[in-house]
Amino acid sequence: MRKLRKAIVVSVTVLYPILVLGGLLFFKTSPRLLSLCLVAMLVVNFLAYPAALRKGGFDLVRIWATAGILTGLIVLIVITNIAGLVKLYPVLMSLFLLGSFGFTLIRPPSMALRIATLMKKFLRDAPKPTSIESYCRALTVIWCGFFVFNGCVSLATVLWASDFLWTLYNGLISYILIGLLFFGEMGLRAIRARS
Repeated sequence: MRKLRKAIVVSVTVLYPILVLGGLLFFKTSPRLLSLCLVAMLVVNFLAYPAALRKGGFDLVRIWATAGILTGLIVLIVITNIAGLVKLYPVLMSLFLLGSFGFTLIRPPSMALRIATLMKKFLRDAPKPTSIESYCRALTVIWCGFFVFNGCVSLATVLWASDFLWTLYNGLISYILIGLLFFGEMGLRAIRARS
C-alpha cells in the first residue's frame, strides 16, 4: 500500500505540468479551476505519508510546511485568477526541497546520509566513518545547489517562457537533470569504490 501511495505522488507530480499545459492551452481552463490540481497535490501529500503524521519530528514539519505552501498558493490563485501562479508549483517545490536538504546541513545527519541509511539498512546501526559523513554532506550541498539552479530556471520559465517551454522544462528536462545527477553520483560512487 505504501508503494502505491508513493507511486501516486510521483505520478501526480510528473503529470502536473502536462495537466496545466492542457488546461491553459487546449481547454482554456481558468486558473481557479486548475488550482484543483494543487488541491489534489495537497490531498495526495497527506495520504502518501500517514506514518510521518503519526511519528512527528522533521517529517511532520515537512508535510505541514508543504501543506501550508500549497494552501497559500491555492488561495492566491482563487483570489487573483492569474495563470502564472498555477505554474509556480515547481518553483515552490524546488525551494521546499532546498529548505529540506539545507536544514539537514545545520541539523545533521545530512539528507544524503539519511537517504543512504534508508536504502542500506546496515548503515543505520553501524558507526559511520567520517569519510561517509563528509561525502554525504558534500553530496547534500550539491543537491542544494541543484535545487537553487532548478528553482531559478523554473521561475524564469514562469516569467518569460511560453506555456509549452514551461511544460517542457518542468515536465521533462528538470526530471532528466535530476536523473543525471542521481545516477551520475551513483556511477561515480561505484567507480570510487572499485579504486
